[in-house]
Amino acid sequence: MTDNPSDFAPDFRLDSSTKPSLEEYGRFQQHLVLLEDAGRIERFRSAIDTVPAGDVVIDVGAGTGVLGLLSLIGGFQHAILIEPSRKMSAYARHLAALNGLSDRVTIVTARLEDVDFRLLPTSIDMVISETLSSVIFGFGSWDFMSTLVDRLRDPRNVIPSRGRLLVAPTSRRMATRGPDSDGLSILKSAGLTVDLFERTFRSAGNIYDKAEVALALANGTLQAAELASFDFGRNPPIMLDGVNLAPAPGGTVGIVLFWDVQLAARAPDEQFTNLDPLVTSWYPYYIEFTQPIETTAHIQLQLVACDAPYTYAFRILADCEPVTNVLYW
Repeated sequence: MTDNPSDFAPDFRLDSSTKPSLEEYGRFQQHLVLLEDAGRIERFRSAIDTVPAGDVVIDVGAGTGVLGLLSLIGGFQHAILIEPSRKMSAYARHLAALNGLSDRVTIVTARLEDVDFRLLPTSIDMVISETLSSVIFGFGSWDFMSTLVDRLRDPRNVIPSRGRLLVAPTSRRMATRGPDSDGLSILKSAGLTVDLFERTFRSAGNIYDKAEVALALANGTLQAAELASFDFGRNPPIMLDGVNLAPAPGGTVGIVLFWDVQLAARAPDEQFTNLDPLVTSWYPYYIEFTQPIETTAHIQLQLVACDAPYTYAFRILADCEPVTNVLYW
């Protein structure tokens, strides 16, 4: 592997099966932001250290492959990196060679949901995935994670282990940027209506002042409850039942989402949250409703994953009715 940029060049054409190109996962600048997040890297490294080293680790949505490579340095014998982007797969192969680990790494260039599980080991020592988002779930691959977890020699050896997505109704806009700020406000003042803010899934969140959210939760301005959760120790692992809660006083214009995650089953007291100021690649997420909810009665909120026409899409329901657009990544 050389440093020739063509080695990592994406191909944006459709393949023979007419599936869209998966190179949207292959942006170097996006992966560099993740690697620069010291809070994120340290928490995942600590979680890996809690798992006794074994033969095989599978890293789902591996990206650069650093979590699988850290596992090898920690004593695991072989890492299988599952990564949909050909560009990132090429870089992960380069990184393994750079660290003298090529002979201990297998790279599968595919989404987990497209992998032929008959080709994977029937006995696995650790499953790890960093495919969290601002709504906690990595839609798509997470629907198939339990198939890998079922092959673990020890069911505790999955990272992340469990987590909660929390929701708080709000009576004011809380996104750091939005329709009334920055370039969008200039377009609005010029008479141009642009609604991309209300249709975009910000997978890393959009409230960059985490202290503002923490203070609002502490003083009761925001009242949070569990909207959804996952736990790979239960069946089914993903729960999207929703929550019944009081609207924000003065009318609800939207919601704030944030999460806390237990990465390692063996370290239940170590919580990982996107409210942590040391975590710099995930933030709380404000989602605006299409119309404010004026009722004072409790409302049933639910997160719903959407399928076509694009991957990574969802919307919020209130009392079974949509209160947001379909939000696309």
